[in-house]
Order: sequence, then structure tokens, then C-alpha cells
Amino acid sequence: MSGPWRPGAPVKDTSAGRSVAKLAKRPENAVTPDAQAVLERIASAFRLTPMEDPFSYIKGVQASFDGGKLHYTDEYYDTLGLARPDRREPASQGFEFEAVVFALEKE
Repeated sequence: MSGPWRPGAPVKDTSAGRSVAKLAKRPENAVTPDAQAVLERIASAFRLTPMEDPFSYIKGVQASFDGGKLHYTDEYYDTLGLARPDRREPASQGFEFEAVVFALEKE
């Protein structure tokens, strides 16, 4: 890890090849002096230092994450219309609507 972060120091998004510093320099994304002071106090109080390459770290976490360990409720599958992993059929709700038929006649 390199030295401590400096306000205004460029941060490189290596995953997309874009410089985050370019985004930070846009007027709508500018950090006010008051906000910068608050951020520095928080960093100092919690002894925070930036990661050298946070984007690669996050990409690694995403790549190594096993989504199969997440268990969703039946409502999740029913709402999205997805088949359940255990191949069970949705439970009957106890009611069914009669089909509505429209007939159009041309004069």
C-alpha cells in the first residue's frame, strides 16, 4: 500500500480504465471545504487509510462470491415468475379467477 491518501490525489479505476479523479473534478461532484473537513476528521478518528486498488478488491469479492448459498423465499420466485431450484410447484392460493373473454364485432 502506498502512503496516506491526499485530498485531490487521483484514483484510478483499473477495472474500467477510467480515472475517478475526472468524475470528482466535475462541478456537480465537487466536495465542499466543509465536507472535506468532516471527511478528514472521520478518517482521522477511525484511523482510516484508503485501499491501494479498491476496484480490483471488489471485483475479486464479486468473482469469489457463491450465490448458491443464498436462500430465497417462495414469494421471491413467485413474484419474479422463476422456477424454484428444488423444482416444487407453487402452492395453490385457494382461489382462481375465471377467464375474461372479449368479443369484438365489426359493423
